Amino acid sequence: MHTLTKDQEIVSIRQKKPLTWDLLEPVFRFGVLIFSIIFIIIAVKENIFFTWEFAQMGHGEHVLFRYLLFSSALIFVSSLVFRTYLWFKYRALSSDIVKNWPGVTVIVPAYNEGETVYTTICSIAESDYPKGKLQIVTVNDGSKDNTLFYMEKAESRFPDLVEIINFPKNKGKREGIYEAYAKAKHPFIISVDSDTRLEPDAIKEILTPMILNEKIGAVTGRIRIWNQDANVFTKMLSAHFAMAFDFTRAIQSTFSNVLCLSGAFSAYRKHILDRVIDTWRVQTFLNRPCTYGEDRSLTNHILKEGYGTIYQREAVSFTKVPEKISSILKMLTRWARSNIRES
Repeated sequence: MHTLTKDQEIVSIRQKKPLTWDLLEPVFRFGVLIFSIIFIIIAVKENIFFTWEFAQMGHGEHVLFRYLLFSSALIFVSSLVFRTYLWFKYRALSSDIVKNWPGVTVIVPAYNEGETVYTTICSIAESDYPKGKLQIVTVNDGSKDNTLFYMEKAESRFPDLVEIINFPKNKGKREGIYEAYAKAKHPFIISVDSDTRLEPDAIKEILTPMILNEKIGAVTGRIRIWNQDANVFTKMLSAHFAMAFDFTRAIQSTFSNVLCLSGAFSAYRKHILDRVIDTWRVQTFLNRPCTYGEDRSLTNHILKEGYGTIYQREAVSFTKVPEKISSILKMLTRWARSNIRES
């Protein structure tokens, strides 16, 4: 019986693409728009929600309640229609326009990722990107497992591409990114989580907006769930990611103001990071060092510098998410805390 080698398994995994959302998204968009229009028509025709007569019914505290109900319904439906319009308006930029590709440094910080980091590095090294213009800097952040072994395995396989930074003790993701950044040789930086694998054309696609528009300072890619079939929770997270990227970030991208460049897969102009990375590295909140939300924080710094941030739908990557409900809740809580802090 023929068995696949480990490298063949990696290639096989990378060739599997979940097409369900790609096929259903246009239908879903159209459905949302039609639902919103029908809702407004019925509300007006039946003389509810969208008439001041309805709001003025009743006396005392009931009047205030009806005014609030009227106002919130009007705002909700109007915003839904407007956001759907922006969603329709979004277009990803085509990499086919680009003729000359610049040098790029890909940073991969890792802590206790084990064999997964090898798959991640291989997906980057095997990308469809011009030879001699790609540098990969990996950081072993004091891992207690065999992460360093798999980094060294990747380095031996791609000696001209991979460089390893090894921390004897854990220093945190920010410090790892900062140390790797110091070794960057190219004008563009890409940050990839150690549990994220890239599609072959992902690097070209994520750099395209910055190459074509000098006012764009950073770009985030399209993140999909690597282990979405693990259980019902990962399937729910897959739907959450689809809405967070294909809906929310696509909308924000229409006015170059994506509020969170995902740490799993995002690209930056190095000359902008030169201005902000030292401040970002030592960020505190309520006199405490910030140990989470580094991606949201870095996005704020780039926006403050006056550059646009956008979402590139064609730059596809797959990331692993926690499978236990306790770990998922910790992840969502961490995201919520960083969102509140940075907002």
